[in-house]
Amino acid sequence: MMLALATYAGAWAQENADEIRRGEDWEAIAGSGSAIEEQPDAMPTFPGGIDGWTKYLYRNLTYPEKELRKRIEGRVLVQFVVTAEGKVRDVKVLHSVKVLHSVSPGLDAEAMRVVKKSRGWNPGIKDGQPVNTRFTVPIRFALNE
Repeated sequence: MMLALATYAGAWAQENADEIRRGEDWEAIAGSGSAIEEQPDAMPTFPGGIDGWTKYLYRNLTYPEKELRKRIEGRVLVQFVVTAEGKVRDVKVLHSVKVLHSVSPGLDAEAMRVVKKSRGWNPGIKDGQPVNTRFTVPIRFALNE
């Protein structure tokens, strides 16, 4: 069995802004003095863009054994902050969607783990300056025969 996975970052996030904004108040989570830009001039990017992000996920994402045995598939929407320094913080699952079975905490945990591990993001830009930016990516877990 192979893992098939799909992600759609910036364009997907723009199309699904209403769903994304239903998350928690990220300024409250981050603490005072750590303002988060809601509408930067340029969104954060992973080194290599979407292709780089997809390659990173293929190399680092592991299908949880329990979910593999039970053939659980689904999409996990992970939200996090890319700091002005390009680091990832405040990672959380915003939403999980079942495909064939119920949503799985194992898939949520794996999606969060791989996002937390990601490094070297290019930060969002506002008025020519790097800024802390809320970012959301869907990670789809699917099994191929």
